[in-house]
Amino acid sequence: MTRLALLTLTFIVACGGADTPADPDPSAARRRTLAEGCNEIFVRQRDCTDPFIPGLVDARIAANVPAGIAERAEAEGRDAIIAEAMAEWAEDSKDQAIAATCERVIQSIPPDQQQEMREAGDACLAESGCEAFVACIIPMIEARFR
Repeated sequence: MTRLALLTLTFIVACGGADTPADPDPSAARRRTLAEGCNEIFVRQRDCTDPFIPGLVDARIAANVPAGIAERAEAEGRDAIIAEAMAEWAEDSKDQAIAATCERVIQSIPPDQQQEMREAGDACLAESGCEAFVACIIPMIEARFR
């Protein structure tokens, strides 16, 4: 299975935080704002690991992303894939890994998609409790599989 960071990151940059103070380099300010939002999403996912990882695995199996994961789930079982994902997530959800991942993701998001993604991410962050957060964030991830 590909790294969970890559699984979640396709949508995470969407979740920028509040605007930062003016900066002489507006693109640097935008990256900083998106980085803060991305970090916030990852931390919340980490805080909600127990429902998040199974939800992410289920979404990947349903979409067969990466290709072949649905067949693996059938052959090996969903629990085996979740166990593998949990092991990957233990590393990918560390602060240093989150920062590096967010930087890569931010650079890959087209500017015309950033505001919509930021708003959707902010809406998920506003959800109370892990179940509601995961129920909000998983469809964002699924949309990026298409």
